[in-house]
Amino acid sequence: MLIFLGASPVSYFFIALQLAEVLNYIPEAVAKSLFAHGSIQDRLPAALTSSMRRLLAVIMLPLVTLGIVLASIGMTIVGGTQYGAHGLALQLFLLATLPKAGIQLYKAQFNVDRRPVALIAMGSALGVATLVSFVILLIRGVPADWLPLAWVIGGTLALGVGWLLSQQRTPSKAKPQAT
Repeated sequence: MLIFLGASPVSYFFIALQLAEVLNYIPEAVAKSLFAHGSIQDRLPAALTSSMRRLLAVIMLPLVTLGIVLASIGMTIVGGTQYGAHGLALQLFLLATLPKAGIQLYKAQFNVDRRPVALIAMGSALGVATLVSFVILLIRGVPADWLPLAWVIGGTLALGVGWLLSQQRTPSKAKPQAT
């Protein structure tokens, strides 16, 4: 990034990334508790997963909204007025935490269902989509404040992959075949 952008824009970018990263701990903790619960019973009840999805929405949506509204103030507090002018980067990174919350729930489900290929596919979609988007934005000379859009794109595409994979039947959910 330093080659393409220089030190100052990179510093604004990484401060915004670190500030938004704090919100990723919430869905990660919920997903780990879901995994632990599902491991006990060797399945995750749909009602539990649904209630956790609603709980995450109730927690994350207001926090992300508040963060988006106060992004410039937060960046100013961390680095002064120079950083405050780059609140857009923080806003986009905060927006990217929403699809990541859904991805964490799918990770818990795929772990409980013992679906390593689904985990790999979803994780690969996240990594590849984010990286490709990031490189395209960098090459096109997009301002550094817009680069976190790659995280939004990657997370959204990976969430879609997770949803598609979750629609497939697992061996334990497959209909019994007549003999």
